Amino acid sequence: PGPRDSWQKVVADTMVSTVLVQTFSEDRLVRTGTGVVVSSDGLIITTSDIVSGQVYQIVADDKIFKAKLLTRQAAAGLALLKIDADGLTVTNLNAAENLQSGKTVILAGKLLSISTPTVFSQLALVSYSTTSEVVLDTALNYFISGAKVISADGTVAGISAIRSGRVVLIPAGTLET
Repeated sequence: PGPRDSWQKVVADTMVSTVLVQTFSEDRLVRTGTGVVVSSDGLIITTSDIVSGQVYQIVADDKIFKAKLLTRQAAAGLALLKIDADGLTVTNLNAAENLQSGKTVILAGKLLSISTPTVFSQLALVSYSTTSEVVLDTALNYFISGAKVISADGTVAGISAIRSGRVVLIPAGTLET
C-alpha cells in the first residue's frame, strides 16, 4: 500500500463520527458544512459561519435530524448543535496534537452532492503556527468549514475554519465539551 492508501484509510476511519450540517432560511438551503460528533447522545460541533440561518438539519448515518442550536460563540468561531439521537460514534479528538510548519494534514468532511452526503478530502500543509493560530496552506473551498483536520496517524487535531480568506485550524482543545 502506498501513501494514498493510508490517507484513504485515515479518512474512512474518521468519517463515522462526521456529519453534514445544513442551514435553512425561509425554506431555502443557505449554507452547508461539516460537523463533528462530540457526544454519543447527539452533540455536534461545527463552525459558527455555518449556522447563519433559522433551521438546522444534520445528516448522520444516512438519517436526517432536525438540530437545535445550543450555543454560538462567534469569537471562537464555534457552534454547538444538538440532535435527538443515541449511540452515535464520537470523534476522538487529540488536544495534545502539536502541528508545526511543514506538516502534512488532510481535511475531511461531508458535502451535499445532488441530495446525498458525499465524503470529501483535501491535503493541506501547515503553513505556520503561532501561539494564537495555525494557518493551513490548501485550496480555499466553500465546503471546508467544519472539516476535520487529521494527521497521517489518524489523529484529529481539530476542525478547519475560514477566517480572513485563510484556512485555519480550530484546535481540538477548544472543541472539547
